[in-house]
Amino acid sequence: MMMARLYILALLLLAPLFVKAQDKPFNYREFEGKVKKHINSKPDSVKILVQQALKRKDLNDTIRGSLYNIYAIYYNTLGKEDSAITNFKKAIVLFKGYPRLAMRPLMNISTAYRSKGQFDDSFKYLGQALDIARANKNKLFEGMIYGNYASNYNVMKEYDKSVEYCLKSIELLKKENEPLQLITAQQKLANNYMQMYNFEFAADMYRDCMAGYKKLGDKNNYYNTLINYAECLKYLDRHDQALKALDEAIAGLKKMKNVLNLAIAYTKVGNISATKKQYKRAVDNYARGYGILEESNSVYVAIIAAESAELFNKLGRYNESIKIAERTKKLSVYPNTPAEDRNRLDIAVAAAHAKTDNDAAAIIGLQKAIATKDSLNRVTNEDHAREVQAKFQAEVQREKNLSLEANNKVLEQDARDRNTKITIYISAALAIVILILLFMRSIILKTRLQKQQLSTAGADITLLQERHRHEQQLSDAQRDMIDEKQRELTSTALRMASFQNSINDIIEKAEATVTGSVAEVKKELKMLVKQQDYWKQFETRFNSLHPDFGTNLQHRFTKLTKNDVEFCSLLKLNLSNKEIASLLQISHESAITKKYRIKKKMEISSDEEFDHLLAAI
Repeated sequence: MMMARLYILALLLLAPLFVKAQDKPFNYREFEGKVKKHINSKPDSVKILVQQALKRKDLNDTIRGSLYNIYAIYYNTLGKEDSAITNFKKAIVLFKGYPRLAMRPLMNISTAYRSKGQFDDSFKYLGQALDIARANKNKLFEGMIYGNYASNYNVMKEYDKSVEYCLKSIELLKKENEPLQLITAQQKLANNYMQMYNFEFAADMYRDCMAGYKKLGDKNNYYNTLINYAECLKYLDRHDQALKALDEAIAGLKKMKNVLNLAIAYTKVGNISATKKQYKRAVDNYARGYGILEESNSVYVAIIAAESAELFNKLGRYNESIKIAERTKKLSVYPNTPAEDRNRLDIAVAAAHAKTDNDAAAIIGLQKAIATKDSLNRVTNEDHAREVQAKFQAEVQREKNLSLEANNKVLEQDARDRNTKITIYISAALAIVILILLFMRSIILKTRLQKQQLSTAGADITLLQERHRHEQQLSDAQRDMIDEKQRELTSTALRMASFQNSINDIIEKAEATVTGSVAEVKKELKMLVKQQDYWKQFETRFNSLHPDFGTNLQHRFTKLTKNDVEFCSLLKLNLSNKEIASLLQISHESAITKKYRIKKKMEISSDEEFDHLLAAI
């Protein structure tokens, strides 16, 4: 798992401080050298070394606890969380009288519980570690613990809390001057940006993290980051680059026998291969990844099962889709997997049952999916997370500005030096000018002529400026008129949304048997029919304000449908996704998806570029 090698080496460095005097003391330096040699290339050799060391009778509790912690990290790397937890608990017991040493196995065991989806246990052990760190005023460990809190919330898809803990971790680790831990905290922050679809910024952060890990020689974290970097490239439609990054990660993780992250890498290859319609490669890689996660009883197994089921449905292999869902739901970790992942799997298997004429199973699957979907309330979290995200991006930009300011000062000093040299050269030139004064008369006359020309040019410029000022005043008046019409359009759109909501209220009353009779429903509907046709008014006013918008948009982007153009009209009015969703009677997520598909048809990836284009038409 994360930072495994650092944990092992640090514990081994601490261990000699507590060894008791023996006739033949354990050679910790030699042991440390062997662990360094084999930790990345031959992890099984580390297991043998630890087993041999534990057989000794001359080890005190601190040394034995350190060895159990190393043993647990070995199992954690192999995805055997139960064995890892057992050994972490042994280490914690042995470190009972040494709270500072206990912090590492407490953090490590929280990671193992997170992998099993047992977040309450994970938070419990993190809380114990945090209490020790605060009591000992150990800011380094406090920052690392905040990073683990962030990882928990990220897996739980509570990105607002994850971002907050990432920023707390980064703030502390910057002061502690620990580059490896700081890079790891920044990598966790990048994970949140990726999960919140800010792929461009996340990719930039991942590149910085990978450069840092490479410089420090941390191969494990380098390969793990490479997987997430490839995920960003996939969403940025750079599929070939993403596959190249994943191939590098897979080759490295195989050598290190980091099976859990290897499984994730396989599934990423499967996902991209499916996008490129390389279905055989996609199915093979999903199978490899799912097999490892199933054996490890990993919390990520539900999302991979859902993606696999969706792929089987796409290929018409519905029975295989149903089988993988049934296998997944039998796993003990399944109830602890994220609700959103289980919801996605239920939807996929319901679709498979529907295609196999098993309507009863399809209905049950959809009911489960709806129940799970109703329990998800991530929208408010994501809004707050985006606010925190913006603050961090502003801080990054501020640091870049400070760096640029320092560079500017250097450039200004260089300019002053050049000016000094120029002054010297001019002084020398003046001495020569005195000798050729007669020749300067023609230059003086020429200069006078140039001044007259400049004076004439100045008058022309003044005239142009005055004309520009009048044009600006006219433009401002036209803009005020456009703004007034824009406000009228927005008001019409909102009244349309109210009209649609009124119809929905009547439908809900009818379904809930609140309305007394059909006649009463008809009466309310007739009242609504008599109201003005706001949508027609909206179209008329919009076309009056922007007469060529729809024609120009479809001319430039022929793939757009009439519905797409109408959706873009609402976006041009600066209506929010939520307001558009209410107006069109669709969900907020559907409005976001609609906007994404339109951008894809227009071959535009940036929201800023998209908004600028609509405003310009």
